[in-house]
Amino acid sequence: MRHWRVTLFINDGLLHKCIYDFDLADGVFIGKIGNWFKIGNIYSIEARKVVHWYKEDLGKEIAHSGCNRVD
Repeated sequence: MRHWRVTLFINDGLLHKCIYDFDLADGVFIGKIGNWFKIGNIYSIEARKVVHWYKEDLGKEIAHSGCNRVD
């Protein structure tokens, strides 16, 4: 089990920066599949709305999630 921080820049008419922290098993897929951007079976959004994304390994930190909107 690893702790990951995934940062998404989403454009749905406005630009949003959403930061999600997850505890994920090794090998869980994060990225675009077809028309969807997926974080395992936890989160999905239409891929066309994702402008940019990146993930960071948090190591042993406690995971939490939230959205920091930049409107």
